[in-house]
Amino acid sequence: MKTSVCSIFADDIKSPYIYCLQEKARNARRILAAEMKYMRRTAGCTWTDYKTNLHIAKELEITPVIDKLLEYKRNWIQHVNRMPRDRLPSIMKHYCPSGGRNRGRPLKRLLDT
Repeated sequence: MKTSVCSIFADDIKSPYIYCLQEKARNARRILAAEMKYMRRTAGCTWTDYKTNLHIAKELEITPVIDKLLEYKRNWIQHVNRMPRDRLPSIMKHYCPSGGRNRGRPLKRLLDT
């Protein structure tokens, strides 16, 4: 199988970009607000036009960023599930720490998000 330099370069850029978006997905409301602000400017609408966000999104035919992030995460989890259990991503997914716990709220694991 032959891969071009462009596809390798695109994968190298896409991976950190997607990772950055996943980190920001924790603030989903902020992302949605910023996305809608952009869509309103693109559509030429102001808040005084009284158009709903759904109406503007349908008008522009844009898929929300949050949906793309969730799809990427779902695909990644499925990819890790297909891996052998001795691979590092699979080990990290099924990792359960042993020993004492720190005070405070427990940290989130990959499957809890």
